[in-house]
Amino acid sequence: MLRDIPLRYFLALALFLSGILPLAAISLVSYSIMKEQMKDQAFAQLESVRDIKKSMLADHFGKQAGNYDIAYIDLLMNERSAMGETGETYLVGPDLRMRSDSYLAPQRHSVAASRAGTVADNGADTIAVRRALAGETGRDIIDDYRRRRVLSAYTPVRVDDGTTFALLAEIDEKEIDDRIAGALNDRIVIILFSALLLIVFSAALISILISRNIRQVIGELGNLLKSVLIGKLSHRAVPERVGTDFREVVRHMNEVVDAYSRNSEEKLKLEQAMEYNQRLEAIGTLAGGIAHDFNNILTYMYSYAELVRAGTADDPTVRRHLDELIKGMDRAAALIGQIMTFSRQKANEKTALDISLIVKETVKMLSEVLPRNIRVESAVEPEVYLLADPVHLHQILMNLATNAFHAMQKDGGVLTIALKRVGSGTEERARLTVADTGAGMSAEVQSRMFEPFFTTKPPGQGSGMGLAVVHGAVCDLGGRIKVDSAPGRGTTITVLLPTISEEQLAEEPAPDSEPPRGTGRLCLIDDEPEIVRSVTELLTGFGYTVEGFTDPAAAYASWSQEPERFDLVLTDFNMPGMNGAFVATRMKERRPSQKILLITGYNDLVSPDDAARIGFAEILTKPFSAIQLASIVARTLRAG
Repeated sequence: MLRDIPLRYFLALALFLSGILPLAAISLVSYSIMKEQMKDQAFAQLESVRDIKKSMLADHFGKQAGNYDIAYIDLLMNERSAMGETGETYLVGPDLRMRSDSYLAPQRHSVAASRAGTVADNGADTIAVRRALAGETGRDIIDDYRRRRVLSAYTPVRVDDGTTFALLAEIDEKEIDDRIAGALNDRIVIILFSALLLIVFSAALISILISRNIRQVIGELGNLLKSVLIGKLSHRAVPERVGTDFREVVRHMNEVVDAYSRNSEEKLKLEQAMEYNQRLEAIGTLAGGIAHDFNNILTYMYSYAELVRAGTADDPTVRRHLDELIKGMDRAAALIGQIMTFSRQKANEKTALDISLIVKETVKMLSEVLPRNIRVESAVEPEVYLLADPVHLHQILMNLATNAFHAMQKDGGVLTIALKRVGSGTEERARLTVADTGAGMSAEVQSRMFEPFFTTKPPGQGSGMGLAVVHGAVCDLGGRIKVDSAPGRGTTITVLLPTISEEQLAEEPAPDSEPPRGTGRLCLIDDEPEIVRSVTELLTGFGYTVEGFTDPAAAYASWSQEPERFDLVLTDFNMPGMNGAFVATRMKERRPSQKILLITGYNDLVSPDDAARIGFAEILTKPFSAIQLASIVARTLRAG
C-alpha cells in the first residue's frame, strides 16, 4: 500500500511534523538524485535493447538482400525482455509508417493499418523518428505517436539499397516515475531518519554544501552570461560542473545561448552597442550626481564672492581679483553644464558656443592621457562661435581622436588637431581638422567608414559606431565631412561647420550691471546650510527680510503658523524627507495665492509644465549669480 503513495506526500508530512525546512530540502534533493539516476538506468536499458535489436536487424537485412521478412521483424519487435509494462520497440520507414506491429496499440498500428491509414492516424511521426531517419543516434524524453511522454532511445538502421529505417525503444515516463516512487517509498523512513540526524549533527556542513552547489550554478551561469555580454558566443556552461538537480537549468541556458548565437552578425553588434550605451549611461548618472554637488558648492561660492565684491567696492584691486574669481566660477559652471548635458540631466539644445575652448580642453586632456609614443599638436584659432549642442561637439572630437589613436597605437606618431575660420560672410565656416600619421585607409574602407557597425578593429575592441556617430552629429549641425587617406600615409579628416555672425551673438541680452532691489518677507528652504546662509545674506542686502531653513518639515511648520506673513517662498527641489514639490503642494493647498520659486541643481527632475502644475511661479537653476537671483525674485514678486 505504501508503494502507491507518492513520495511528495511523505515529504509534506515530514515537513509538517518536524517543522524543519532543511529536512524537506534534503528529502527533495534525495528524490531528485534518485530520479535522475533511475532515469539514466532506464535509458541505458533502452539503449541496450535498441542496440541488440539493431544488430539483429542489420544481420537479417544483410542476409535477405533487401527482402524484408515482416514476420521476423514483428517477432523481433514484440520481444518483451526488459521492456516493462509500457515499453516497446518498433521500426519506422522513411514514409513514417511502421514496419512492425505495435505491442501497445496492435489494432491501430499494425502493418496493415499503417499501410491503409494515414501517417497522422496510423504512423509514427515523432521527433525521435525524424532524428533517427536523419541519421542521428541518441536518447531524449519526448511525446510518442500516442502523445504520451516517453523515454526514447533511437537510432538509424541502414540497408544496402540505401534505405534508412528508424529503430526506437521507448517506455512511458510515468512507469519510470512509479518505479522511482516505489523504490523511494520503501526507504522513506530510513531517508527521513538519516536526514534528521544529518540536520542535528551536520547543519553547518549541509549549509556549506548547499551554498557551494548554488555558487557552482551561479558561477557557471554568471560566466556564461558574462561571455555572452562581451561577445564570446562560442562559450558554453558545463553541466557536469554543477549538481545533478541544476544540470537541466544549465542545459537550458546553453540552449538559449545556442539560439542567440544563431542570430545575425548585425544583431550581435547592435547588442554590443547597447551594452556600450548602458555603460555610458551609468557613467552619465555618476557624472550628473557629481555635477549636482558641484552646483551646490558653486552656488554659495557665487553668493559669498558677490557679498565680498559688494563690500569692497572702493578697492579696485580686490574688485578686479574678485571679477577674475567669478569668471573662473562662470567657466566651471559652463563645464558642469556640459557634464549635465552629457549625463542627460539637461535636454540637448543648441546654444552659442566658442568651439575653440572645447577644442583646447580636448587637446589638453588628450596630451595627458595618450601614450608617450603619440605626440599631440594643435593650432586653434580663438573665438570661433557655433550654434551647437556641446555634446555633439564632444562626440565629434573624441570619436575622431579615438580613431586616430587606434591607427597609431602600435608604432606611435603625431596627432594634429586644428581649428580655423574659413570663408566670409554667410559662407564662413569653422574648419576642424583631425590628422594622424598612422597606417591610413584603403579606398574600400573609406567607402564604408561611416556605416553603422562597420569596423576594422578586432572583435571586442570596437563597436563600429564611432564614426557613424560623428557623421550623424555633423549632419545635425549642418556641416559636412571630408576624408583624405591612403595606406601608409595617415588619415586627415576635415569637418566644416557653419559659424554664427556677430549679429547673432549680439542678440544675447547683456546682464544688468546692478542687481534690482526690493522689499518683502521671504522664506528660503535648502538642505545645504552654506547655501541658506549665503543666499540669505545676498537677499538681505537686496532689501528683503529672509527666514532660512535647512529642514523642509520645520520650514513648513513655521510657515503654517502664519501663512500670510511670507510674500515669496524659495525652495530647493531635491531634499531629504520632504522635497520641494511636496512642500509647494502642501502650501498651495492651504494658501493658493502663495508665490513659490523653485531652486534646483537638477533641471530635468521637473519640467516647466510640471513646475507650473505644482504651483511654482519660476525655476532658478543652480549655480546662479546675484543678478540672476535678484532679477527672478523681483520678477516673481511683481507678477500678479
